[in-house]
Amino acid sequence: MSPDLELTLIVFIVVLIIIAILVGVFLVLWLVNLNKLTVSLTQNSELFRMELKPILDELQVSMQKINSVMSSAGRNVGHFNKIIMTFVGVLSLLLNAFRNKSGGLLKGIVQGFSCFVKK
Repeated sequence: MSPDLELTLIVFIVVLIIIAILVGVFLVLWLVNLNKLTVSLTQNSELFRMELKPILDELQVSMQKINSVMSSAGRNVGHFNKIIMTFVGVLSLLLNAFRNKSGGLLKGIVQGFSCFVKK
């Protein structure tokens, strides 16, 4: 082997070792940062879980109360509708009866006035 070839191979090997060391260092740094990121995400997810649970419990209680109020309001509106329909039915019966009876009464009053007006 020629001395130039040996020198070239030695320089090539040294450069490869330096590149391998640099890649290894960056790989270790990348793994350390990845570990920090994983720990941070785990802590954040635990924090969100701890904060979200009371909010969801409160929301569930609120929705149950709203459902109870809506159910009660629905029953009360139904009861009110029955009362109104009963009242309207009785009122219509009274108005029909009054109209039937008042027809003759009104005719008599008109004829009475007409008698007094002619004289």
